[in-house]
Amino acid sequence: MTSTDPPLTPSPACSEVKHCVQLGITRLMKTVRNEGDQSRPSEQRTEIQLTFDLLQSACEVLAHLGSYGSSARTMLRTAGVVDTCFNAIAAIRNYAARRSDENLGTNALASAVASLRRVSIVAGHAEPNSLRGVPIVYDVLRSQLSRPSIQQQGLQLMHVLGRTDEGAKELDKIPGSWQWLGRAQFHTSNKELVQWTCAHTRLEQKQGWSATRLANFLGLRGLKQDSCDELQRNVNDLLTMALLPFEGESPRAWQVRVEAFENRNRVKFLKDIMSGQENK
Repeated sequence: MTSTDPPLTPSPACSEVKHCVQLGITRLMKTVRNEGDQSRPSEQRTEIQLTFDLLQSACEVLAHLGSYGSSARTMLRTAGVVDTCFNAIAAIRNYAARRSDENLGTNALASAVASLRRVSIVAGHAEPNSLRGVPIVYDVLRSQLSRPSIQQQGLQLMHVLGRTDEGAKELDKIPGSWQWLGRAQFHTSNKELVQWTCAHTRLEQKQGWSATRLANFLGLRGLKQDSCDELQRNVNDLLTMALLPFEGESPRAWQVRVEAFENRNRVKFLKDIMSGQENK
């Protein structure tokens, strides 16, 4: 579309599908507000599942509409579909967090991420309005490691967003993001394996983390040599998983973050780290 072309008008189908997504978001928010009402739990479960089904189907239609070429994607962006996808992702994530269950609504979440990727990439470049979604998509990727569909769509989007100056700045604000994404591998649409390489990757090693510093951070005192050696191995593991403490993060906040990672990935290592105090 050239500068002399008239602006694209959203199709009635697009407007209707957007309305369905907004309806699903509204129903999720209503459910959260009424979560204290336990008078009809069976009906509530059915209603929330239908809501997730509505969101999933609507987002799948948006992604399908975007598959018809650049003009269709431009029309979707003009209609505000980027914001619609962001709102859907945020609503699903908020509901799952309130229920303390990251598995809730994952199919709808995958469809929303796929739709966002479809409308955010223009001729291999990032659509400017999508750049503010960097922290949102990154958070989804880190919390949905066992969902290949989310990982593939989200990583492709992050790969494009991260190559822009604005996207790189957004990632710079997230501790450990470059390191984590630097290890991510995914298949592009032409099935070629791509691996991220970022010259300005910010590793926590540059912050000087060591067994001694981690022990001081956690208040572990008088450790034996074998406990110190084990703690250094823990530091290396935390570095690999981008889980070393953030600048200014409290020990309690760090432990909560690590426990969330353990629950998502069904691993346990925080107990081993803290056991160093018992074995001194």
